[in-house]
Amino acid sequence: MGLGLSLLVAVTSFLAAPSLDPDSGRDSQYLETLVFNTSLSVFIETLHSKSAMLGWFDQSSDLCSAPIIGSTGRSFDFTQACERHDFAYRNYKLLDMKYSCFARLPQHFCGPTAEHYARWWNSANKLRIDERFRSDMFAHCATRSLWDRPICRAWAHVFYRAVRFFN
Repeated sequence: MGLGLSLLVAVTSFLAAPSLDPDSGRDSQYLETLVFNTSLSVFIETLHSKSAMLGWFDQSSDLCSAPIIGSTGRSFDFTQACERHDFAYRNYKLLDMKYSCFARLPQHFCGPTAEHYARWWNSANKLRIDERFRSDMFAHCATRSLWDRPICRAWAHVFYRAVRFFN
């Protein structure tokens, strides 16, 4: 009985272990969940934990190259919204580089000049990412005083329009 139980535990542990093999469905679903179905605070906590679940995902950010806003003496902190936006842009592009080029060797990324199918990095997903960015900034603005909210939302629109135009 002890050997049978040990064997059963070993087999179920092996089957339950996360796969390290490339899996476009798993990776795209994980990215979709982090970007669109996770609160900003949980996203930031996950990102900064350097979780093993993030695996090969690019966790870098330039914080949207965000300056302190204007000469009003105020700064609206869109840093976390920028972190999620950068994460989404970089990793939707990486999904295509990893899984959607015409001539990819198994276990390899496509080269930077490879032709891609644009399965994940496309205009529809870019718009969804940019709209999520705007909603994250608006959520930050909602935490500001009633006096600051309209100005904060106006700056959020400026940032949103900038990413729509320049990216």
